Amino acid sequence: MCFGCLTPLIMPLLKWLGLSVPTFLSTNARYIFAILATYRMVMMVGLDDGPFGLFFWLRERVGVYDRGPNGEPKRPWARPLACPHCLGMVFALLNGYFVLWPGVDGDVMLLLFGIAGAFTVVQELIHGPREGWG
Repeated sequence: MCFGCLTPLIMPLLKWLGLSVPTFLSTNARYIFAILATYRMVMMVGLDDGPFGLFFWLRERVGVYDRGPNGEPKRPWARPLACPHCLGMVFALLNGYFVLWPGVDGDVMLLLFGIAGAFTVVQELIHGPREGWG
């Protein structure tokens, strides 16, 4: 099970311990982790299979892989899932909320996905960029 999947399970424990104010990240770190978290979330939903193939199944059901003659998905709801810029805007809204209104929940999400995003960046620097967009 990945950290992102564990986050909803960790939140009640943190609240039970009385951690209801930001304790992890400074303001500058919160922005950096939000950028990395957005990057990871876009890669996760747009390219990865996900836990139990959930994201692949979602992309397949929406029609991301059913392309027209111009190379774009035929269905209008499939286009945003096939576009990293569109996905980036959706996740930037979520992570921007966590940056502007800090709390333990948001800090944990930004920290976990930010670390995963940093790892993804390092992997791409070492092994080259992933294929799949286009």
